[in-house]
Parts: sequence; C-alpha cells; structure tokens
Amino acid sequence: MGAYIARRLGYSIITLIGVATILFFLLQATGDPALVYLPQRASAADVEAFREAHGFNDPILVQYARFITNFLTGDFGESLNFGRPALGLVMEFVPATVSLALAATIIAVVVGVPLGILAAVKRGTAADTLLMTGALTGLSIPDFWLGLMLILVFGVELGWFPISGRGGLDHLVLPAVTVGVAMAGSLARLLRSNLIDALGQDYIRTARAMGIRWSKIVAKHALKNASLPSLTSFALQVALILTGVFVVEVVFAYPGMGRLVINAINQRDFAVVQTGIFLAGVAYVLLNLVVDVVYTYLDPRIRLVAD
Repeated sequence: MGAYIARRLGYSIITLIGVATILFFLLQATGDPALVYLPQRASAADVEAFREAHGFNDPILVQYARFITNFLTGDFGESLNFGRPALGLVMEFVPATVSLALAATIIAVVVGVPLGILAAVKRGTAADTLLMTGALTGLSIPDFWLGLMLILVFGVELGWFPISGRGGLDHLVLPAVTVGVAMAGSLARLLRSNLIDALGQDYIRTARAMGIRWSKIVAKHALKNASLPSLTSFALQVALILTGVFVVEVVFAYPGMGRLVINAINQRDFAVVQTGIFLAGVAYVLLNLVVDVVYTYLDPRIRLVAD
C-alpha cells in the first residue's frame, strides 16, 4: 500500500507540473497585464518600467523557468491586484468554496441515491421513465441559467432566500441547489444503471429463491456491489464540481475561490489564476488517490500494487 501511494504521488506531481505548464503558456497568450494595471495615458516609459519590475520583459522561457522553480518551492508569486502573496490570498477564499461544494454534494447524495434506487427497482415502468427524465433534465440544465431562475423565483419574487453574498446556511441554499441538481441527476442515472446490472446477477436470483426479502436483497447485496463503480464516477464529479462552483459563485456573487479566479482572469492577475487552478488540480488528484485507497476497503478482492 505504501509503495503504491508513493508511486501515485510521484505521478501526481508530474501531472500537476504539466497542468501548471499548460496554464502558464495559456495565460501568457491572454495579453499584457500592463494594459490593465496602468492608466490609458501611461507613457511608454511607465509601461516599460512596469514590465521590467514584474519580469514581463524577460524571454518567455526565462519566465517559465522562474515560474516552475517558484512552483516547486511553493512560491506562487504576488497578486498584482492585491499586492499580497497569491497563495495566502486564495486560501482565504477556499473555505467558502469548500462549504458550497460540500452542501451541493450532500444535496446530490440525498436526492440522487433514492431516485437511482427507485428507478432501478421500478425498471421499465412509468415511474422509471419519469424519474430518469427528471434526472436527465437536471443534468442538462446549464448552471448559470438555473441559478438565475432560482434567484428570480425564490430570491426576488418569494423572498425566501438571500440572492448574494455569504452568511448563514440560508445563503448556501440557492447556490448549493444550483450545483447539486446536475450532480444528483448524474448520480441517479449512474446508480440506476449499476444497480440494474447487479440485480441481474446469479447471486440475486439465488437470494430470491431462498426467500430473502426483496428490500433486504436490494439494500444489503445489490446496492453494495452497485456502489463501487458509482463511487468512482461520483468522486470524480465531486472534484469536477469546482468547475460548476466557479460559475455559480459569479452568478450569486458568492465570495469563494471561483469568483476570485474569474475576476483575476479578467484583470490578468496571473499569480492568482495560477494558484487557484493549481489548488483545484491538487484537489482532483488527491481525490482520485483517496478513491483508489477506499476501494480496497469496500472490496477486499481489490489489491493495490506498486508495479
């Protein structure tokens, strides 16, 4: 186990360096930060001085080498907009994003798991069709559109929930539902498919022939086996939820990491963008590793090897 985890961590570092490299060159193509941070009437000398002070006049490969060196030592640079170390700045916004992602995940599990089980048990019936149509609809609705509709109906018209900012749990409801709906739809469809496969296995027919209650067969036997492949895909969705969260944070003016990164992109604050996306990549890689390890406890037949 230890050798496997060490090898995976090594691969993860290589992956993150690759992500950082791609991000560096993509940001270089977005334009000159001097055009954003200096007044329009700034002289050529002022522009040149700004570029020289921040290293933008150096050859691109020199800038890249400096960036990778700093990256490996944990130095992500300083925010041009805030004048502070980018890592510390982004970390201040992480708790808000984690709270939103966690709330959305809870909604997805509470809604998606029962719907997936019910659809599988009622396979081929009108209930199955209705449930899966709803799941597909939820999965297909764009986050930004759903967020705007929820704001209009439950925030503006009914006044039940706040429509912006961060405060108590009431501030989390609308953005968490916006993100959680698509996750719930995906989880329901995935669990239904895996559960139907499990219910068609020989051991299920044997259990029914032995007179075991159907509810016990589904809950104790079929659901456990169906949960394994569902866990992997859902865990990856939880990591990818950051993409949806970034958009939703802008729609609801929610002070999280996503909104900070989006604003930093518009302001060409490269250090903040690189730090935010890098942390999202770290979360994705670590979650993949955790899922692999958890797999061995859910299914003892699976063994992790180092080669």
